[in-house]
Amino acid sequence: MKKNDLRLVIATILLLLAIVNFLPIMKSLNLISWYSRVSLFIIYFWFGILKVFVLSPAEELVKHLHHITYAVLFHFDTFFRLFGVYECLIGILWLFPKFTKVAFILILIHLTLTVMPMFLLQADTWSHALIPTFIGQYIIKNLILLALALFLFHFSKLDPYLKRNKV
Repeated sequence: MKKNDLRLVIATILLLLAIVNFLPIMKSLNLISWYSRVSLFIIYFWFGILKVFVLSPAEELVKHLHHITYAVLFHFDTFFRLFGVYECLIGILWLFPKFTKVAFILILIHLTLTVMPMFLLQADTWSHALIPTFIGQYIIKNLILLALALFLFHFSKLDPYLKRNKV
């Protein structure tokens, strides 16, 4: 056996080992993906439905933000309930992998809106420089939702591979 042939055999064996070790990782990622989708559904649907029925503890913050931003466009009650429906829709869309891109775009818009109080309502969101209030902490935690949405958006690009290889 020639030296180049031996290298080819070794490279093939290493590639096969990598593939065999990679498949269980993909199965784990698939499970994590579904757990992530259900988590986003629960958070968005639950918080959204509270707004629809006007039971949300975030009502005062949203009302204050609405007053300085969208008051000329919408009556608050209409805005608040529509915002709740919007959140419910985001949650439902995450349950369907084929709508991942749409859900991702909608969540980016939502997170942009929900971070606005950090800049526009600083008295409500900051007690001192770099010291957020409880409301500010609540908003900052949305970074986790963004990270999860980014993971699902990028993971969804692997779906054709997963389906083709029955992972």
